[in-house]
Amino acid sequence: YFVIPKVGRFLYGFSYFFCILPLVLRISRKFSYNSILCSWAYPDGFAGALYGALLRKPVCIHVLGCDINLYTKYFPLNILIQLSLNLSKRIVSVSSSMKTYLVDKLRIKAEKIIVCYNGVDNKLFFPRDTKECRKTLGLPIDKKIVLFVGSLETVKGIFTLLKAVEILKDKNNDLILVIVGEGELFSSLQNEIKNMKMEDR
Repeated sequence: YFVIPKVGRFLYGFSYFFCILPLVLRISRKFSYNSILCSWAYPDGFAGALYGALLRKPVCIHVLGCDINLYTKYFPLNILIQLSLNLSKRIVSVSSSMKTYLVDKLRIKAEKIIVCYNGVDNKLFFPRDTKECRKTLGLPIDKKIVLFVGSLETVKGIFTLLKAVEILKDKNNDLILVIVGEGELFSSLQNEIKNMKMEDR
């Protein structure tokens, strides 16, 4: 669907709706289905809620994080997100705190929200011996480690984390920061670490 990055974000949901409408109508003619599931409140959930109203199908919106915690702080996105959540039949939230936010701040009916935590394969992910893990990864055994795992994007607050570690490093000589991830800020992050003379951290 057509977007101009970082410009007119409030139009993304409408663009999403109109750009894939022909595909949605083709699918509706060809296949029988009972409901529409959208992951992400905006623009996906907004467009999905409009499709639901148009096609008279119940819509479930899966809210995942900054679509609620961040986007709802901006007008008119908060209005569009509230509209789509109110039009939906069900909302799946990945945490109880997000459900509380939806009910208290956005005034969404609690009975339509289901909390379903993201699953973990505990055969693959389980507690292991800290010293052995550090040795395997080549990390120092005697240091305190702050770990960041995520996309290297502005919204994740990675530069704020860097500044925090810079402030703390003078007070705590045993502190290091480990960053795991990829994204648009990779190069600028490397440059900032070099400028701050924090390569050893």
